[in-house]
This record gives sequence, C-alpha cells and structure tokens, in this order.
Amino acid sequence: MTRRLAAVLAADVAGYSRLMHEDEEATHAAFNAAMSSFVLPAMQRHQGRIVKSTGDGFLAEFSSAVEAVRAAIEFQEALMQETVLRPPHQRLLFRVGIDVGDVIVEEKDIFGDHVNIAARLEQLCRPGGVLISDNARHYVSGRVAVEFHDMGERHVKNIASPIRSFQILVADGEELPVPPAPSPPASPDAIPRLHLLGPVSLQSGKQDIPLRSLKARAALGYVALGESRLETRERLGGLLWSRSKESRARGLLTPLLRELRASLEAARCAGVRFGPHAIGLDPDAIHVDVFEVLKAAEAGEAHPLLLERRNLLDELLAGLEGVDPAFRVWLVAKRNSLRDRLMFALENAIAAKPPGSPAESRLALALINLDPTHEDACRRLMQARVSAGDAAAALRIYGTLKDVLARDYEMEPSAATKALAADIRSGTAARAPQPSGIVAPPAFKGAARLAISLPLATMHDVSPEKSHLVTGFRQHLIASLIRFREWQVTDAPTAELSMDESRRVATRYELQMDVHQHGPVVHVLLMLKQAGDSHYVWSDGFELKLENWFEAQRQVVQKIALALNVNLSADRLRRLSEDPEVSLGIYDRWLRSQTLIRTFSLEHWKRASSEFLSILEDAPNFVPAYCGLADMHNTEHIVYPGKLRTRERERQAIEFARKAVEFDPSNMNAHRSLGWAHVMAHQHSQAAMSIQTAFELNPNDPWTHFSAALLFAFCGRSEGSAELVQLARARGLVPSKIHWAYLVDVHFLSGDYEAAVAASDHCLDFHRTVRAWRAAALAQLGDTRTAAREAQTFLEQVRQHWFGADPPTDEAILRWMLHLYPIARREDWERLRAGLELAGMPVDGIDYRSWEQATA
Repeated sequence: MTRRLAAVLAADVAGYSRLMHEDEEATHAAFNAAMSSFVLPAMQRHQGRIVKSTGDGFLAEFSSAVEAVRAAIEFQEALMQETVLRPPHQRLLFRVGIDVGDVIVEEKDIFGDHVNIAARLEQLCRPGGVLISDNARHYVSGRVAVEFHDMGERHVKNIASPIRSFQILVADGEELPVPPAPSPPASPDAIPRLHLLGPVSLQSGKQDIPLRSLKARAALGYVALGESRLETRERLGGLLWSRSKESRARGLLTPLLRELRASLEAARCAGVRFGPHAIGLDPDAIHVDVFEVLKAAEAGEAHPLLLERRNLLDELLAGLEGVDPAFRVWLVAKRNSLRDRLMFALENAIAAKPPGSPAESRLALALINLDPTHEDACRRLMQARVSAGDAAAALRIYGTLKDVLARDYEMEPSAATKALAADIRSGTAARAPQPSGIVAPPAFKGAARLAISLPLATMHDVSPEKSHLVTGFRQHLIASLIRFREWQVTDAPTAELSMDESRRVATRYELQMDVHQHGPVVHVLLMLKQAGDSHYVWSDGFELKLENWFEAQRQVVQKIALALNVNLSADRLRRLSEDPEVSLGIYDRWLRSQTLIRTFSLEHWKRASSEFLSILEDAPNFVPAYCGLADMHNTEHIVYPGKLRTRERERQAIEFARKAVEFDPSNMNAHRSLGWAHVMAHQHSQAAMSIQTAFELNPNDPWTHFSAALLFAFCGRSEGSAELVQLARARGLVPSKIHWAYLVDVHFLSGDYEAAVAASDHCLDFHRTVRAWRAAALAQLGDTRTAAREAQTFLEQVRQHWFGADPPTDEAILRWMLHLYPIARREDWERLRAGLELAGMPVDGIDYRSWEQATA
C-alpha cells in the first residue's frame, strides 16, 4: 500500500442526466470532445494525472495544489470559450472540487478522506466554477493570481467535521464565468425591461436604471442581442476599442463593467451576470423589446411597435453608431439581419392569414412600415380598405406607394398593383371574402422557401476578351440571389435529393445560362427549370455588355421572383442587388483582375494586386477591391508552394478587410474576409465574431456554411464546425470542389479520418495539399502503404510548382506544408504532423508555429 501527499481534483458535468435524456449521442460526443480538447491538455500542462473516469466526470491527482488550481481554471475557461455561442441549456460545464492531503494510491484509483472531501466539494460547486477546501487554500494563497470567497462551513456526508470551502475569484474579485441561472418566476411587472429600439434604456418597474456612458449601453446591447446572451470580455473589448491593443482594451473594459454592475446591483436587477471572461444576460430575468417583436412575428402577430413606428429596426441602439468603428460595422449588419429575419417572419405569417381578416391587415401595415415599397402588403391593405367600403383610403395607399417608388427608386408600381388601383377607381374591385373560420394552410416554415442552383454557363465561341463578362455576370448574379434569405443558392448542378432532404426546401430549380457570341455582341439565354422534370418556368434573353450589366442583373432577379411568385419590393431589390457606385470602367478593371486571380499565375497575381490598388486610388470606397486584396494576402502562401506566411501580409490583410466592412457593413464577403484575416493572424476570438456576423447576414449562404466550418475547425472548435457541416448537408447543399477540400481539413481536425479520406475523393485535383491531408488521414487509419504513395504524389506535384527561395527538398516542402494553416491547438497540429510522419515524410525538426520565430 502506497501513501503520499497529493492535491485531489474531482469533477463532474452539471446536469449530465438531463443532457443525456435530451440527446444521448450529442452529449456523449460533447463530453469526449471536452475531455480530449480541454481537460487532458490542461492536465498534461500542469503535471496532473487522471486516475479514473466516473462516467460523467473524473478524478485526478496532482503533486501540487497550485498546479491543480491552475489546471481547473484553465479548462473551465476554455470550455466557457468553446460553448459561449450555445444556448444555456445545451452547455456542457463541469463542477470542480479540490482538496489536499494524504491519500492511498493504487494504479487505477486513490482513496481516503481527502478524496471524499474533493468529491463533496464538487457536488457543492456551481456549474463552471471551482470550489476548494480551506486546506487547499493555504497552499495556493499568494501563489496563484486568484482571490477567494469564503463559503463558510458545511457538514458533508461521511466526513465527521464540517468543511470550510472557498469559491475561487480572479484578482479583481469576480467569479469564474458561469452562464446565467434560470430565474424564479416573477410577475411580468416585476421583470426589468431593456429597451434597444431607440436610445438604450433599462427599467425596473417604474424606476429607470442609470446607464451613464455610451459604451456601457453599447456593451449591454451587444450582449443582449447575441443568440446565446453570453459574450466574452475579449470580444467585447475588441468591439468597443477595436484600434487598441488587447491588453489596453481589457483594461478600459473592466471599470466600465464595474460601473454597469454597480448600477444594476443598486437597482436590484439580477438579470446580468459578470465574470472575468464572460458577461451573460438571462432572458427570463430581463425582457428585451427586440425579441418581443420578433417572437410576436414568428407567432403570426404584428407587435404594436411595428404598427406605431416606421423603419423600426433603423432605431436599434440609436445614437451608438459613433462608439467605435467596429461597433458601427456590427450594428449596421445586425440591423440588416434582424430586419430580414423580421420581414421573413411577417411574410410567412401574412401568407397564412385568411384574406380580408383583421390579422392580415395588421401584418400588412407592419410590413409597409418596415418597407414602404412592399407591393404585396400594399395590395392586401388596399383590398382590405375596399372591403371595408373605404375606396378613398385604398387609393391613398396606392398614391403613397407610387410617390415613394417614383421619388426614391425611379420606378412605377407593378402591373398587378396598377390593375387593382384601376379597378378601385372604376368601382369594379371585388371585396375580399370575409373570414369564415377556415384558416389557410401555413406557409413553408423551412430554412429556405426554394433552392436555386446555377451550374457553369455553356459558352459558344466566346472570345477571351469577352469571357470575363460572362464569368463575372454569373458570379454576381449568384451574389445577388444569395442575399435573399428565403432563397438557398448553390453554384453546383442540382443533385437528386432524398425524401427527407426534399422536405427541408419547398421547391428546387436550376438556372441555366447559354451564351453565344456573334461578332462583338454576346447574347445570354437564361432558362429557369424545375428540378426533377423538364418543365421550364421562365426564360429570357438579353445582350450582355458592361453598359447594361447592373440593370440586366436586377431584371433577371426580378423576373425570377415573379416567375416563382416571390414578393420582391423595390427596396429589397436595390439593397440586395450588386450596384456599386463606381464607374463602369472601374468595374471592368475589377472583373479583369478577378480573371487574372483565377489563373493562379504568380505574374498575374502581381498584376491583379497592382490593379486593385490602382482601382482604390480612383475609387477609395470600392469594397470588392478591398476584399480581393485581403483574400490574396490571406491565401498567397497557400496558392504558391514555397512562399511562407509573414506578419506583414497578416497585418495588411486585416487592414484591407477592416476597410471593406467599414465601407459596407452588410457585405457578407467583407465579414468573411475579415474573419479569415483574423484567424490567419491567430486572433481566433475576433475571427469567430466576424464569421458569425457573416452567417447572420444570410444563414442560407452555403459558402459561409463551409467557410465558417473550416474556420471553426482551425480555431479548435470542432463541435461548432461539425454542426455547420451537418446543417449545410441537411439542407441538400451540393459541395463544390473547394468545399470538399474544406471538408477534408474539417474532418481530419475533428479526428474523423475516414470522412476526411472520403471527402478527398471528390477534390484530389483541386489543390495539391489535399493529397497531403489524405496521406495523413490514411496513415492515421493504419493504411501506411497507400498513405506513402499519396505522400510521394504530393511531393512530386509540389516540386513541379515551387516558388520558394530554397530548393524544393522534401524537408522544405514539409516545412511549408506544416506552416500553411492557422491551427490554434498544438495537439491538432501534432496529429497532422504525426500522420505525415507515418506516411514516410521527413518532419523531424519542424515544430509548431516555428515559422513565427523565423520571421520575427
């Protein structure tokens, strides 16, 4: 029997039984991921040993109480970062108890009173926290930058004397971050109300809670508008002081949050929780007006605020646009995404209401207040006024619509709206049927009402001088279509869907482009075909030239909408169609530069980069050029074997992408570029925030699904990455070759080597590095013979296209390969390195992120 002095750490998952009951497989997978990704690395870094697993937790021993506490704080903080975007009831959080004393040690277990004490402390601990005994505190005090909150003495089972325990606090006296606990039921009048539609204000009963600074209001609004109602201090500081260093931003944020916390505590408002690394808002303890409006719309009702105020979402966090450039970018994007979400809900709701019903009229008025050019809502309201015997009111609605379209959009009402107005004037407009108690079938409730695929254009005798127009028109037609939240768009041919997949999308279509050139004239024939049969629902032709570029795009989008019976207001068409305010000559230069980039020729890339910079001299607000430069700096070392990453290119990529989002905060591509610029610089928190904004702007964009999945995989957030891939595939999206290449990396980093190999089958000719990932995955699966063949093919292909300053030896190629990607976690990088080594590649002497020291 062996005895020794040890620090004992006991941990279990809070609410594990409930989580298993709700979803066994997901909970089991999440627990395993938490152990392998956060707990085990923390144990190793602090010389701890997991003695045994307890099913929903574990028992560990350390030779030092200091290291035990450091390990506990490390994995608790990491888990909070990982789950910060999840709803509170889906978070997997540990409770941790620590004691120090003499224990009996066996190979696979430890015994004694101090093991029991640690287990009892774990049971008393709050989810996400660390509770230690008074005995352990004596060892830790003064050696770890923490403070302790005395929890008093407690009698615990099987321990004779009461145990005094201490909750760990950080140096400024704040608790470890925990998600807001559900609040007890309270009367509606007693629940504080946070008003975000207009100047930010917080009321508890009839009392106004003072929010003294603009940044305090901005911080509270930002946390409240997050999907999880929980945000990290790192992101919050970066949003409010985006041009400051991280340490300075955190230093400025701390007193601001203390002041906010003091105001809330003075008013006894307990709905906001403050931790050293995260701030959370309990939606059950504070009512937020924005979500009340959304909830009503999604329930099929028009909230009174929508009936009383026009352009309601333009008032979101009013007066806070100047808080910080990054906050302004986020705010504009949030206003647009919430506006689209609200419009989508109202349109679904109005389609399900009986014609002529009061509910239909209220929803129509709400839609017009949000978008005065919404002709479907205008016609419904006109018809309702006629049915009520007030033709004059119906014609006033028409007159207002006509004036707005002429003044702001240089357009006329549609033929259907004109015809209704003419019938009203002539007295022949039929009254809408009165409600009969029979409710119309509900509108489609899926993520998208219809899906459109745009395969590559078929070109006949199109000269190289004109081909860039065809390619560019197709790409920007896709960009215009994909901005509509109710349309799901992919650039791959329509695939056969299973019955389960078909239910998720109302109808699928394919838009075919047939292009002919006759002399200098390029003719385009567009045909919209319903998938699964030979029925063409719409076709049209036009002459493609730069002069009619944007007008042709708008007409195509509008005609597709008409053919598919989708409402498309003038305001949406103008907001969501590509129409930069630059000369056509500049746009043509940009299109030609895009063509140069796709050749992947180093000489052409240099020309394209110079042209982008030249364009920005002539048009400083041309967002696509900023995105192009940011993306080139993000990927140059990947596209050209042998070129290494540099700090200067990382810095320039961030600057170009920041300018893009500042000029156009609603541009998904700009936010995606900024996300990748941040992740390439290992700024993972800022990267996640940017890609989340891109995703919110249109959650049906397949490019963002796959791009975000890869970004999260590099950030070490394998669960979030897997969810995005599952969501994309569940919606029937057909991955293109670049997306398959993304999935190779995603699956490998998540440890699913079989899926990585399967994904590589679809994209081996897309990029040379695919074979390296495939070789590493095959080797990890034990097929080292096939892995070695793939490895040799990879080396040969790279050697033939080498751009490095040093000769393309095997070692130089592997050094380039292993430093291509911004892999956040060393253990993930080590698995890639180990797989390449098993495949026979020379990786000795290559260390994680060693390129940074070489270029410092």
